[in-house]
Amino acid sequence: MKFIVNVINQSKQKEEIEIEAENRKSVISTLKKQGFLILEINEKPYANKISVHEEEPETEEKVEKEEEPETEEKIEKEEEPETEEKIEKEEEPETEEKVEKEEENEEEETEENTVNWNYKDNKTISKKLSIIIFLLIVIFSLLATNFYPPQNTQFEYKLISPHDIVFEVEMNRMGKEGWEIVSARRATSKYSDAVYEVILKRAVPNN
Repeated sequence: MKFIVNVINQSKQKEEIEIEAENRKSVISTLKKQGFLILEINEKPYANKISVHEEEPETEEKVEKEEEPETEEKIEKEEEPETEEKIEKEEEPETEEKVEKEEENEEEETEENTVNWNYKDNKTISKKLSIIIFLLIVIFSLLATNFYPPQNTQFEYKLISPHDIVFEVEMNRMGKEGWEIVSARRATSKYSDAVYEVILKRAVPNN
């Protein structure tokens, strides 16, 4: 199909162009790409090929109805969303994607920094704990040697029977000599004063 189009060219002058295309939409898209402002589009009738059935729909009213939507206002409305709105839609995802990528990079950097700090903190904590555990082991070993004699220690035992009156003095004297009480009981009799039967022990020094 051929169309006759009234346009305004890039030098802002009116011009009539004859173009061949499949339909009006293709005409509009090609002319817009070339930078023309469309004022009016009319189909060019084919000579010697117009039948009666084809002439009926091509009345003046129908031609006017078809030509009406191609006014300047509707062309401007079609052009506006293609310029401003599309540019905004194309620019927005680029900025949002860049912002998201930058935020992701910052989050990754902060995570790496936190991991490094946590690793250093864990190292220092583990060193301190190892030192504390070592000191506790040394302290317990020293306490164990003082309070609990070695298994190969030998003892000597002694049985004494001090009188009731001198029991305290005798026990203090035996304690200074290194003796420890194993057991003690008080014994009485009709014929003598009360005495204590005391079993003592002390460690024999190793030669």
